[in-house]
Amino acid sequence: MTRLALLGATLLVLVLSASATAGASFPSEGLMFARPHVVVVVDLRGRVVAKLIGYRLAPESGDPLVDPMVQQEVGGTYLTPALPVLVGPGKSVWELSGRRLARLRRGLIPLPGGADIVGRVAGKRSDGSPIVSVTVRDAKTHRLLEPASATSWFVAGHLLVDPSFVTDLVTRRQWRLPVGVIWAQGVGADTCNPAGIVGDAVVAVCAIVRKNGAAVVRAFAVQHDGRRVPVSGPFRYANFGAETALLSPDGKHVAATLAVGCGLSPSIVAGTNGGAPHDLGQSYALGWSGAGRIVAEFAHGECTKTSPPEVDLVDPTTFARSTVYVLPKDTQGFAFWSSDTA
Repeated sequence: MTRLALLGATLLVLVLSASATAGASFPSEGLMFARPHVVVVVDLRGRVVAKLIGYRLAPESGDPLVDPMVQQEVGGTYLTPALPVLVGPGKSVWELSGRRLARLRRGLIPLPGGADIVGRVAGKRSDGSPIVSVTVRDAKTHRLLEPASATSWFVAGHLLVDPSFVTDLVTRRQWRLPVGVIWAQGVGADTCNPAGIVGDAVVAVCAIVRKNGAAVVRAFAVQHDGRRVPVSGPFRYANFGAETALLSPDGKHVAATLAVGCGLSPSIVAGTNGGAPHDLGQSYALGWSGAGRIVAEFAHGECTKTSPPEVDLVDPTTFARSTVYVLPKDTQGFAFWSSDTA
């Protein structure tokens, strides 16, 4: 059988009904991008391996209940959850887990580490649109882990982050920051964005202002009591902090997308051995592949005009790039996942 014939046979299986799709096996890592009426699945070699007809990707699915729940997971950024969440035919909700689509109970998204995101319609506005209440609770006790109005998000699936604490949902240990510094997603100086855990410390990308007034971002190892030890050199960057921070599977690098006031964000990659961060240019870091490559979206442009984005793999040491896929103009959101790094 030729390669094209084999690919066609694969698509014939995966384009079927929701029940057939749920039984299909997906790559261990790849991309999903939503187009009108279909979600296309691409592996990290750029090959289309499935087309899910009638599915949409959250948090841009248009579902008034599911989208706010997924947005609670990723916070106020462009990122998508570690395990993609899809809305299928008949408002069915699905999550890619263990290389298969598993159907979720509507109104509940389970998270690694023993927590659930719970959503419910609490009322209606004057225009008839629903008012959705989203809470984060312990999966066993159902005790609320964050108030409904809290500004919080999740890192690496099991780290619950709010302005005061990072909480490991597996161990329930917490990390705080020095007085006057908060955990945040790119809002400005005196903020840190956690990337993951190495040993007993949280590696975070922090925005700080030096005594001479110069603003920089750099990676730190944050201890439980808030003490910060620099693990990378400084990167000169004014006014904003890290919108997202992502730790490599081996803990040796951090990729971070920096916030901007307008236009496309720059991303950096920093070693955790004291080296200076490297500027990757206008891009959005999406995650790390199992082989230790940065998965990032690249585009070029200004505030209102941008080129068609593409998703590339970037070597964190040599910074060499290879294109995975050029996203179509009618893309309506996309997600990266890697079960090798989850």
